[in-house]
Amino acid sequence: MIEGSIRRTLEVMAGTDLEPLLREADLLVPVPRRAPLVKGALWVGERIAQGLLDRGIGTRVSPLLHRRVAVTGSAEKPLRARPTIQEHIDSLWVQPATLEIANILLVDDVVTSGGTMMGCAQKILGVYPRLEGRIACFALARAESETELEDVRDMLAPKVELIEHRLGTSHAKRR
Repeated sequence: MIEGSIRRTLEVMAGTDLEPLLREADLLVPVPRRAPLVKGALWVGERIAQGLLDRGIGTRVSPLLHRRVAVTGSAEKPLRARPTIQEHIDSLWVQPATLEIANILLVDDVVTSGGTMMGCAQKILGVYPRLEGRIACFALARAESETELEDVRDMLAPKVELIEHRLGTSHAKRR
């Protein structure tokens, strides 16, 4: 299912202004699950990142980010009850690495408000403030409610969400 969703999403993106942004990615970083990863557990973000790498996106996958403590799932809560960007930042730790990477692509399965992605990007920039290049975000689907999330699980019509962070400014593009 994941492989088919990746293929369909890349087909939808082909020829759009988003395709070059993905093709320019060097390092694919899976977005951590909402709770610390248990050994042997499925990490969908990592599977998607590996699937993108297998299709020529990026040069390597690195589990650079990890959860120290669990946060509430966004799709389960109304907007004001979802974790803040700061709560995401505080719940994460960055695995030490030598980053001589120009462009990072954060990879997840579903994005709701974008708070998790922004928290991840800000955590990386907090640890590597001199990182040059772009931190972009990729998700197979976007959902803002539990109802939409159920539709997304069917993966009938994947959407693409890319949040670009460059020099302290952020914006999102939807297709």
